[in-house]
Amino acid sequence: MGKKTTAPNRKIRQLNDPIYKELVSAFLDQFIQTVFPDLANVLDFANAVERQQELYVYDKKSLQGHKKFADLLFEIPKKDQSATAKIFIHIELEKNDDLETMKTRMRHYFYLIDLKYGIRNLVPIVLFFNQRGNPGITHETVKTGDELFEVSQFHFIQWGLGNDQVEKWLTNRPKPLHAALAMHMKRTQLSETDVLLKALEVVSQASSLSSGQEQLLLDYIDSFSTLGEQAKKKVYQQINQQEHPSQGVSQMIKRWSQRIAEQGMLEGKIEGKIEGKIEGEIDALMIVAQAKGITLDPTELEILKQKGIDQIKKALVLLVNAQSKNDLKPLFQS
Repeated sequence: MGKKTTAPNRKIRQLNDPIYKELVSAFLDQFIQTVFPDLANVLDFANAVERQQELYVYDKKSLQGHKKFADLLFEIPKKDQSATAKIFIHIELEKNDDLETMKTRMRHYFYLIDLKYGIRNLVPIVLFFNQRGNPGITHETVKTGDELFEVSQFHFIQWGLGNDQVEKWLTNRPKPLHAALAMHMKRTQLSETDVLLKALEVVSQASSLSSGQEQLLLDYIDSFSTLGEQAKKKVYQQINQQEHPSQGVSQMIKRWSQRIAEQGMLEGKIEGKIEGKIEGEIDALMIVAQAKGITLDPTELEILKQKGIDQIKKALVLLVNAQSKNDLKPLFQS
């Protein structure tokens, strides 16, 4: 019997959130090296250009057109610098649809991009943030026609992050990009704490990152880790105690500490105000009870405090109309 696999309970944000596109764009070379290493070896990423993603779709039913947007579209020259040696990379970032649906969508995107730019040397890639892609990185084929006459074959690459194993990407010479994408993967051996610790170690030990790249990775990892703040605190303390944490990691931990401190102060103020309001409502309740000749003992008052300010206000209304203490019995029922 195999090891139990734990799927991360991720707070997947809307995929129009720029952080997803920023991440892949900032680490485009590492992304292509991961999903298609042979292609990455011949591309000149330093001269990559992001192309306009707006495409035009004609709707046969309404006889009208509408705009459609590809998530990411890059034009990258080959290292040999010849005029025709350019590759287009189309990347879709998916959190809702499954693989079968994306097979149709990716083929349609190919025709739309070809129609707009007149290109055939296009490499389509789907990055699944959900658990609806195939595990790991696979090459998929979409055939048009039937067994008697095959019209065409369309190929694309998919990476099913949600069904991939985090241990595979964080324990074997991981790239900095892998540290961020690991936040969306399943765990079979590592705990959630281990994943966060290893991801931060990968970023801290990476020597070739710009300050902007490092901050993007750290913000992404902190944002998508589902650990509670106390568990995060232990991990961050452990990272800080290492011999040479990077400046970016130290600054990220400092920002996190400041945010938690500010959040604690705000929660304390809110709690204090609520506590003050509760005490004020209890005082009003006691005045009305005394005027009506009804005695409320400390235990009953504590029950009302635990029920919160809204229930105390209801109790005040009920007390105003009460004929005797028996009318107040519903207030003290749990």
